[in-house]
Amino acid sequence: ITAVRLNSCELPVKSCIILIIMRLSIPFNAKEEYIQFIAKQPSCFSSLYFPLDIDWNLSARLRFDQTNLADSIKSLSRVTGIKKYCLLNTRFLDAGLYHDQSFLKRLLSSLEALYSSDNLNGIVFNDYYLLNALAEKKASFMSRIEAVPGVNSMIDSVPKASAVLELIENSPFRMPGKLIADRSLNRDIKALEALAVFLKKNHPLIKLELLANEGCILHCPFKLSHDALIAYSNTGRTDDRTFKINSKKGCFPYFFNSPHAFLKSPFIRPEDIHHYSGYADSLKICGRTLGNRFLMNVISSYTDGFFNGNLFELMDASSWMADHFFLDNTKLGSGFYKQITNCTNQCKTCKVCLDLFKEAASPLPLRLKSYKDCL
Repeated sequence: ITAVRLNSCELPVKSCIILIIMRLSIPFNAKEEYIQFIAKQPSCFSSLYFPLDIDWNLSARLRFDQTNLADSIKSLSRVTGIKKYCLLNTRFLDAGLYHDQSFLKRLLSSLEALYSSDNLNGIVFNDYYLLNALAEKKASFMSRIEAVPGVNSMIDSVPKASAVLELIENSPFRMPGKLIADRSLNRDIKALEALAVFLKKNHPLIKLELLANEGCILHCPFKLSHDALIAYSNTGRTDDRTFKINSKKGCFPYFFNSPHAFLKSPFIRPEDIHHYSGYADSLKICGRTLGNRFLMNVISSYTDGFFNGNLFELMDASSWMADHFFLDNTKLGSGFYKQITNCTNQCKTCKVCLDLFKEAASPLPLRLKSYKDCL
């Protein structure tokens, strides 16, 4: 094994095979081990993203690790040379908050504190009402930070991208430095190419980013309801029941009853990154609620450009499948990208995923995880 420098990042490659690796957008947390891990290789990363912990959870995930603003700034300041984006990407807020001047003032004050400490380049959002509410509060400050549509804005076509960018362009915010395409475009190369061409021609300063390792159902029918349930729970009006609902009524039984259907999921394997390098500029890594060990394993695999293990261990939404199946990533082979991006979606008359899963996966005996594996 030798090492070559690609995109200013030193990566191991086998023999003389050169892997074209895109930089990664990664989650941030304040754990010491994790900070040291990313600080050692900042040139591998295009940006990091983090939630803002105030009285309200404004991110698209349930609150799981509370810190105060001062501690967040202190931790973020230890990582330099990487763009930093604050997650305000909830699907919606309690309706009264859009007009609540005290809430908007406190949110704005937190963003200004992050910006003044060189720890904020922009916000990631999915709630366009919140974007306008902030813009009305203090346009002069908003002109300093980017408004980046989150992946759950589901930008899957040129017309949708055009509509979203027009709205931002007409707001006080800076245009986004990147646009995160809907995960479905990882499997629809023609649509991905059209979006890439549109951006290069009309918005050449905007980079295109793809979501790498979500591992959810392709065109997930539960997605909007799932996002809404999380947002509703985050308003404090109900207890969190999203895990129970998903495990009984959603994607859990879907994948457990037809595990081969996972291969249709629009994930990108580390070995297949080079297929997307002509279209996109960076990859987003998700799974910030799954702990340091998970994130460091995923990040290392994508910066290495290969993974010799259970593919479910790299996935966010379907990570639980790793307790039930060992999906040998190496057995999917170099032809996997071509197979999956030429999918007809006619599953009743096609056995490609079923046959491939039978060849590459094996069931696992029931076992209890050790505590350290959950950190």
